[in-house]
Amino acid sequence: MEKLLVAGDIGGHRELIQGCETGVLFQAGNLESLAQTRQELLRNPDPVQQLVKRGNAWVSQQRSWEKIVR
Repeated sequence: MEKLLVAGDIGGHRELIQGCETGVLFQAGNLESLAQTRQELLRNPDPVQQLVKRGNAWVSQQRSWEKIVR
């Protein structure tokens, strides 16, 4: 869907979102961490587009229905 992934660093999120390569993780349950993450993304919009592209490419390659069914 070509959207930026921002999620708490719990469970499967850590598998899907890899260290600012395919999205951004914040400390789960910590509103301050979420707010800081949001502010950083708003201040630096150029890297956001790269994250969106890399995240979309990763999902297309690693999470296709064909691969999930296997």
